[in-house]
Amino acid sequence: MERARNISKSMISYLKRAREQKEFLLKETTEFERGKRHLANMMGLESTEMTQTDIDKAIEYLFPSGLFDKRARPVMKSPELIYKAQKDAQFGIDGRPHHYLFYTSLPNFYEALSDIARCNKELNKYEDEQLAKGIVTPPADSQYVFSGREWLSHEDIRDKFLEKVQPHFYEYFIQSLEKLIEHPYSNRYASLFDSYSRELMGQSLNLVLPELKRDEETGQIYTEIFCRKKYQNIRVKTVLNGSGIFDIDGKDILFFEAPYMRRAIASPMILTGMLDKVDIFTQIISYPKRIGYGNIATAIRHSVSSSIAAYVDPDTRERMRLAGLLTLDCRVRERKKFNQEGARRKYTWKKR
Repeated sequence: MERARNISKSMISYLKRAREQKEFLLKETTEFERGKRHLANMMGLESTEMTQTDIDKAIEYLFPSGLFDKRARPVMKSPELIYKAQKDAQFGIDGRPHHYLFYTSLPNFYEALSDIARCNKELNKYEDEQLAKGIVTPPADSQYVFSGREWLSHEDIRDKFLEKVQPHFYEYFIQSLEKLIEHPYSNRYASLFDSYSRELMGQSLNLVLPELKRDEETGQIYTEIFCRKKYQNIRVKTVLNGSGIFDIDGKDILFFEAPYMRRAIASPMILTGMLDKVDIFTQIISYPKRIGYGNIATAIRHSVSSSIAAYVDPDTRERMRLAGLLTLDCRVRERKKFNQEGARRKYTWKKR
């Protein structure tokens, strides 16, 4: 009886802390909404239509700060973004846990693993039923298509379950999901995969593709692109329905002695299956002053990728974007600073 009374007191203390946490979040949320209305009034906006991006811009405008560390700058965010969510009471006043996997220390995580195993068994059962009906080959749309998506990160999984999931547990969880996706009828549980993954940002719609032109004499379709990589400028003409001709100022692909440069230039054509279907004519406007033609090879690859992206369908264009072929690295070498050893490096301090 004494033990039951002690457990009851501990439960009351836990419930009291949980109630205080809820009251604290409710108070902070009320103050945030009040401050949001005042901020909208100052900026001449409607508080109901004000987004978090508008709030950040208003705070940056009203409180300009030159602090380098962004964490030290003034912010105004919802309490849900600042204070991490906490679990509700996991047990009742009598000390009995609500969740049947409470004593595993990771009840939500193991429940998700159990759901994956249950889905796998149900899919196998459904596949056996289809085989009994004489359906040997599953339909084309019966398997889940994961392209264009990525799994939630380790931190996102921990925040989703509100549990301290270790890295090796996270890897096992992702491997279980990937194995379930390989099932020929995995699309029946598309909502499960969507809940543990996110869609990659579709930037292909915002790409600036070159204009398709037509030669009046030959009737061939071609594109012309001027590209600059660091201090090298080139002009590339890509002709569709060609025979695989590659010309660089009158020379062939052997203009680049390094094999990795040749592979880099051919990679967009290999990915799209157009290796022998386009002709490429390159004019180098400014040659490198030093030894090395890596920048020229990178510029040619980007120009060819952009030209091919104007020919192919949106799905192939998205695969090219995910492969990094449509993004040009525009970084340049930073100059040396006065009274420093390099661009960022300082001289070694000596007392004497």
